[in-house]
Amino acid sequence: FTSMIKSPDLIFPGLMTTVEKVYLRWIFEKLMPEKIFGELFSDNISMMKIHLKCGWRKISTFTMNKIPMDGGWRWVKAEKNDGEREMTAIEITKEELLSKFGRIDYKILQ
Repeated sequence: FTSMIKSPDLIFPGLMTTVEKVYLRWIFEKLMPEKIFGELFSDNISMMKIHLKCGWRKISTFTMNKIPMDGGWRWVKAEKNDGEREMTAIEITKEELLSKFGRIDYKILQ
């Protein structure tokens, strides 16, 4: 599980797309999964645009309900797809990422 967060005060067009592409490439090269799956709230349009620029594909939608728990809450998939908030499931392969990777010079620091 991971999240990408950037300060709204930082103006650097394309930064998050580049960070995601390099991070995904590292995952594919070091961990060697066949595919990576993800989920995000469907109304998170700006993050979805970044994912699509990286090569992710939308594969399904479903809804979630916010359930109270000890001292907080969590989101749980709705059984009948009648939840209060919609999610989009996405996936990407290494080939899909590389088709969108472009020329990015980077170095992974150890």
